[in-house]
Amino acid sequence: MRDLYKLAGLLCVVTFLSACSGDSFVGAASAPTSKNCQADPTLPECLVSAQLVTLGATKFAVKSDNSDTSVVTATVVDENNAVLKGKPVTFSSPVGQGVLSASIVTTDENGKASIKFTSGDNPSNRSVIITAAVVGVGSATITVDIVNTTLETTTSTLSLQIPVGSTNIVQPIKVTAKNAGGQPVIKAPLTFSVVTTGSAVVSLSSLQGTTDSSGEVSLTLTASGTGTATFVAAGLNTTAPSTAFTVTNVAVDNPFRITAPAADPSALAADGASTLDVTVAAQGVTTVRFTTTIGEWVGAGGLPYIDVAVATGVATATLRAAIGDQGFATVSAFNASDYSINDSLNVAMSPPVSAAAVMIVQSDVKTLPQKTNTTSYSTTVRAQVKTNDITGNYPIYNVPVVLSLANSTGGGETLSKGYATTDLNGFVTATFTSGITPTGQNGVQITATVAGAPAVNDSITIEIGGLAGSVALGTPRVIEQTDTNKSINTYIMSAMVADGTGAGVA
Repeated sequence: MRDLYKLAGLLCVVTFLSACSGDSFVGAASAPTSKNCQADPTLPECLVSAQLVTLGATKFAVKSDNSDTSVVTATVVDENNAVLKGKPVTFSSPVGQGVLSASIVTTDENGKASIKFTSGDNPSNRSVIITAAVVGVGSATITVDIVNTTLETTTSTLSLQIPVGSTNIVQPIKVTAKNAGGQPVIKAPLTFSVVTTGSAVVSLSSLQGTTDSSGEVSLTLTASGTGTATFVAAGLNTTAPSTAFTVTNVAVDNPFRITAPAADPSALAADGASTLDVTVAAQGVTTVRFTTTIGEWVGAGGLPYIDVAVATGVATATLRAAIGDQGFATVSAFNASDYSINDSLNVAMSPPVSAAAVMIVQSDVKTLPQKTNTTSYSTTVRAQVKTNDITGNYPIYNVPVVLSLANSTGGGETLSKGYATTDLNGFVTATFTSGITPTGQNGVQITATVAGAPAVNDSITIEIGGLAGSVALGTPRVIEQTDTNKSINTYIMSAMVADGTGAGVA
């Protein structure tokens, strides 16, 4: 009888260990008998479900550009929680779901076996299950995410206004796919969808596309009616932030509007003679009242406003700026019977070109590094034309300016333009790029001159080849660079910072 009790106890240890001890593993003392286990330890008959294999990771998310690594470590212990040395651990993940540095690793004296996991060539965001299996012991899994691939939608406007005389409007859209390192993802399949509200009817030129060598897909959206259209791009297991368009029909939704001039702001010479016609579409309105913060309305008799009767759906008033009326004017048009119905635009009132008296030339820097085989450096040169002190130093619009170089070294330095007209703030800008030959202290002289008024000019000198102590107003920017020249740029940046300027190569 005592022998029978001993036999029953032995069966409890070998076969029903979990039930006898309360542990969560099952049958850990039993070894599989399959002859295929050495060839493939992950076969079902080779695994015994037991919590004797544990997994840990240094990171639970890795970047989708294959730039970082998670170290996954399996720890193998026996039923007494003693580490097991020399146990082959088989690591695996689904096909195409990341890269493992090894498939079989033997546990060390601490019962540990480690592999490295990276995202691999698949840039999709996803969760990868990594399995570690030990013959005769069991298996465990851990999940590591692959992250930071993005989709971005760009478009020139979110306001889709169907012009008068048209029934729809076509808007280009571009979707760009980038991995975690900001590099374009090519040949990625994307899908597109749009949801509308109101009476808006919207169609896409394509519902799917594949990214090109720049990681981009271009398509068009065609809209009619009135309402909103929300565009969404999806792919690579991620979704671009939704892009919400507002669809309006100008003739229907905005019957009262300024139709001319089209530019906002527009320009008007403050010479007492030049004029600007302002036209309003005013369907269903009897009279339009025009106002302006600067300047006057022709025919207003000195009043700060003028009322114009609507004829065939439009009303036009003529704006004039007297000498001295410089600045940005707010020009408004109102339904004379209901001021809540209105529209406005800005008009830049500028002194006449003949008033040009002062030229000021500036640059971001006084010194640029000289060009190398792999790197070019440039700076922005700004020339502003203004009136003189007596007339208020006002900037002047549309002044023709000639740009020229003197003391050139012949080393290939360039100026991006030689002629331009000033903008609404009186500025002309150009880019100066250094050449391969240093200039010494004299530098290259850049001169801006008002065409037809040679006395109105100014110059600035830029030295090529200096390093420390060279920065005046800003920092030179690298406009072309390769990896082989990183040491040169590092040296230049270090020299500038060491000089106390706080500047570096951008």
